[in-house]
Amino acid sequence: MLTDYSPIKLIENEKKAQYLDLEIEPFISEVLKRRGIDKFYKFQTEAIKKIEENKNVLIMAPTASGKTECYLIPIIRNAIKSNTALVIYPTKALSQDQLNRFKEFSMYGIKAEVYDGDTPAHIREKIRKNPPHVLITNFDMLHFILLNNKLWSEFFAKLKIVVIDEVHSYSGIFGCHVANIIWRLERIIEHYKKQKDIQYILSSASIGNPKEFCNCLFENKNFEIINADSAPRSKIEHYIVNYPDESLVTTSIKIARELNKKTIIFGNSHNIVERIAYSSKEMDFPIEVYRAGLDLKQRRKIEKEFNEGKINCIASTSALELGVDIRDAEVCILAGFPGSITKTKQRMGRVGRKTTQAKVIFVAKQSPLDQYYATNPEQYLNGEYENCYVNKYNEAIREMALVCAAKDLPLQKKEVQDETEIINKLVDKGFISEFRDYYFTTKKGYAAIRDISLRGTNNKIEIFDYETGKYLGERETSNGLGELYEGAIYLLGGEPYSVKELKLEQKKAYIQKIKNQIDLYTQAIKTKEIDIIEQIQEHKIKSLILRYGKLHVSTMVLGYKLKEIYSGKTINNYYFQQPLTYSYNTEGFWVDLSKYIKPEQEYLDGLHALEHMSIAMMPAISGVDAAEIGGLSQPNGLIIYYEGIEGGSGATVPIIKQYDKVLKMSLDRLTKCECLNGCPKCIYSPQCGNDNNYLNKNKAIEIVKNIINELGI
Repeated sequence: MLTDYSPIKLIENEKKAQYLDLEIEPFISEVLKRRGIDKFYKFQTEAIKKIEENKNVLIMAPTASGKTECYLIPIIRNAIKSNTALVIYPTKALSQDQLNRFKEFSMYGIKAEVYDGDTPAHIREKIRKNPPHVLITNFDMLHFILLNNKLWSEFFAKLKIVVIDEVHSYSGIFGCHVANIIWRLERIIEHYKKQKDIQYILSSASIGNPKEFCNCLFENKNFEIINADSAPRSKIEHYIVNYPDESLVTTSIKIARELNKKTIIFGNSHNIVERIAYSSKEMDFPIEVYRAGLDLKQRRKIEKEFNEGKINCIASTSALELGVDIRDAEVCILAGFPGSITKTKQRMGRVGRKTTQAKVIFVAKQSPLDQYYATNPEQYLNGEYENCYVNKYNEAIREMALVCAAKDLPLQKKEVQDETEIINKLVDKGFISEFRDYYFTTKKGYAAIRDISLRGTNNKIEIFDYETGKYLGERETSNGLGELYEGAIYLLGGEPYSVKELKLEQKKAYIQKIKNQIDLYTQAIKTKEIDIIEQIQEHKIKSLILRYGKLHVSTMVLGYKLKEIYSGKTINNYYFQQPLTYSYNTEGFWVDLSKYIKPEQEYLDGLHALEHMSIAMMPAISGVDAAEIGGLSQPNGLIIYYEGIEGGSGATVPIIKQYDKVLKMSLDRLTKCECLNGCPKCIYSPQCGNDNNYLNKNKAIEIVKNIINELGI
């Protein structure tokens, strides 16, 4: 079946394990032997010895390589001495999965509990009254634990180890929140503990900037980096399928059906995996969906039945990317490039754990980044890992973090003496009050932080059912403005809705489910203006100067286009009597390319095309979703790249340092794309406010060639 698609085939050879002796207590050895662990990989021994030396460590290891043992053994050793440990996982599924590892030591008096959103209220109360040695949670729940830290005083007083698993998943806007929660956690630890002997153990997939990223999350902490290059790996056959004649969904299902092995299909959104499951039934090859949002019992049932062989194929979002115990899977199908090499490697690691050989099939979408890797197979298999990024000083997020911190413990003025402007703003809003040398959270402030979201800046449009008033979800205002205007067709959970009303001042949108099958979609007609407020720094790539700083972005939605899904043909244009406007401050960088263009329209169109192309390549540098970075090319030759989050997420920081790589990748895609004047595989962007008009592919090639040749890069 695979040969029908004329795939590119690559072989990743088997890698043998390297072992190193480690002396451990007999009772720990006994428990591990029941799991088939009777010797240790070299990296495990090195990590455990560093931890025993009271070092903070970051363990970079792929999925299923044995990184759990690196922190499990030190935690058990400390628990025997009546110390406690806080273990933070990114998902509830992973927390439940890993709980079983700690429960295996319960016969020795070691108690472990999960405390998260799935934990029933009466169980939570029991845990608070009698804290375990090992408390397993996530950052969403840790936020509330810190707000109510007096209930946890005994636990914090004995805390010795803090583990943060899959730390690479805290990049971007979520990472901005996480960095501030870590700061709050350290305040609480300092308050309750007499000895400052806390150790941090981080684990991560491989990333390009481990030390720099640790410094973003933590202040004044040194980390030893341990690479899991001594872990074994089975032989993997890789196939790259680039087949434009049928849909991504159909191709993925056909390949899974014909191979008929134990298979995980990874999709990049809820929508994709739901479409795979829906279409699979019509193709007589039922596939189960596994994603966030399923209740705990349903997730456990799917995991169990897949491990027992009752389910042969799962379509999953990133929910199965992060270490959940899935055994004996033989095939991984990537329905679209996952967005970064780090995520790609994580998904590859889900197969071949107990088989001598596995297959990974990458089914490329007709998009620029997918096509870049489809036509550069060595980069797909052996490309550089992306850099993680965090802007913990995002003002909107920092404001709420300070209000939270003042609720955790009164804020001393000396703690925030460098943040006077934000503090004064919070006092003026009535969120905190001043008394002598301290700031305290007010009732108004507490109300503001009770429902705080860690996935955005909390400047959101809430979405409600038009008929029932039921709350359905939310969108960041910077994105939602172009999706939730009156008349828009909005997809929620894979189902189409009509936007009936948008109350922008109240940040509320009301939508109604469309009951009939429709083959239409809407696209906002919008324009934007960007003002440079302040330059913070500059970076040189030879003679090319890139400037980074604060920006002010104004987005105006003028109306919308009603279009056919399959042809993309515009049926009608609708314009509002008054444009919808939203403005916010963010961060980004700009580059002056005026010397490489002429004052002619075709060159301006070429610059516009280069802006699109370069943004499409940027996830390869930072792992950011291309939709989170915006751009604007100007007639004076300036291209401005901005972070589409109020206050900035930090996404453009790693990109500015590797803009030369972005240019080279852009040229590669432009020249390898077989189209004449531009297409979705190169310069067309779904985010374009001009509906992909005013683009010139050939002039984009000329401009970027001239830059690369002059710089000699």
